Amino acid sequence: MALVLSTSCLAVPALAAPLQRILNTVDDFSCAFLTEEGPAVYVFGQASSSGSGSGAFVEGEDLYVEGWEGSAEFGEGSLAASVDLVTMEGEPYGTVRVEAVTTLGPATVLPVEERTGNTWTRGTITVADFTFTDVVITVDGLTPVLDETTCSGQRTAFDVRSNDPASRVYRDAGSLASDPCVLEGMDDAELRLSGRPRAPYLEVVLGGQGDDPRKAEGVLERSGARWVASLPLVSLVSGEQVDVLDVTTTLSRAGTPTRQREASGGFAEMAWVVPYVAEFRIRTSEDLWLTAECPVAEVRTHTTIAPQLVRA
Repeated sequence: MALVLSTSCLAVPALAAPLQRILNTVDDFSCAFLTEEGPAVYVFGQASSSGSGSGAFVEGEDLYVEGWEGSAEFGEGSLAASVDLVTMEGEPYGTVRVEAVTTLGPATVLPVEERTGNTWTRGTITVADFTFTDVVITVDGLTPVLDETTCSGQRTAFDVRSNDPASRVYRDAGSLASDPCVLEGMDDAELRLSGRPRAPYLEVVLGGQGDDPRKAEGVLERSGARWVASLPLVSLVSGEQVDVLDVTTTLSRAGTPTRQREASGGFAEMAWVVPYVAEFRIRTSEDLWLTAECPVAEVRTHTTIAPQLVRA
């Protein structure tokens, strides 16, 4: 995952921003687990001298609730977090609570020496992993299934100087992504799934290498445990509709979520990747069936840039 910061390429020394020191320590955590009732739960958060907060989402075959205005507190050897959940319609659903004993592991110091155009950042980032024990998690209406890998976290200490500082937080509530996937039942046919988890976007290309390639695309709609749509198939040569594709899709979890973290040059990004397998059944008006089974990833990110600024 790449984060791109655009900077001016025109420097005026007399108006240059004063040197700034980015000095802050950020503690973060994330917990991912299944429940006896079936739905999966994801809880995450962070705390620093510039503020704290947590979020969570719960998803199952017929359930999706989330919360983004929770609390997170790292004490001396402890974590306590709480998030109120709401439905997609904004109705209260319950609360997720996390308590754990934390132990900080050995630290690694990473040097920072970066320059982009007329801006630069220099210093160090020190990172250390947390070990979580005696984890207690409650979810209203659900029974968590926990183990020693349920929660992970890290402490990131920034001590860098920059002549172009900023303090921003970016949050991506989730997106789906798949590589182009081959459709069986027709030569030279592919599809790709993207979009938000609650509104997947499907692109289908038939005969992509031929003289008359055709494409269908659109948002899939939830129907019970499946996603369905009737998508117009359009000739990419003439621009005219030539058929309608009836699509049925199911998403099945293909493993446990993974957590990825990157820290560099005054920013830290956390990402949670949930693997799925998507099964597609597509019917043409001539009753030709096309099928595919494709890996799909759901990715959620939380990025903090220069969490606190202290003048050098």
